[in-house]
Amino acid sequence: MTPTTNNQQPTIVFNILFVCLGNSCRSPMAEVMFNKYASEAGLKAYSTSAGLMAYSGGRAAENAILTMENRGIDLNNHQSRFIEDEILEEADLILVMEDSQLGEIPERYRDKAHLFTRYSSDVDEDIFDPIGADLSTYRQCADLIHKHMQNLIEKL
Repeated sequence: MTPTTNNQQPTIVFNILFVCLGNSCRSPMAEVMFNKYASEAGLKAYSTSAGLMAYSGGRAAENAILTMENRGIDLNNHQSRFIEDEILEEADLILVMEDSQLGEIPERYRDKAHLFTRYSSDVDEDIFDPIGADLSTYRQCADLIHKHMQNLIEKL
């Protein structure tokens, strides 16, 4: 957690890192959903995202952008990031989209890494990768993320 000051009142800012493979679909949708809902809930928290196999600087998938646009959330400015030590170090909590991705997180950060659905909802469920699928599939993926995101917001 990163302490900051505002009018001499200490506040805690909590940083969540959402992780998937390419950082073009699931983790960017989770990032912007969390930031919107956390802001609306008045939480002193924000999120970022990165991918285990991402190339830095790529756009979000077009269907991810359209899916978020239909929810009133802007994903147009997203730029993919490859997961690096600095990103992992800054995160207070690392949430992966698939259980198998936990093993890809370097050992020294695993104590703060969890499967997103298990952490938010006590459910062992992967968030499926919609890459290359139609808009309906992206909407289903976003619905699943949304369901668990609501639980995460309540938990925090």
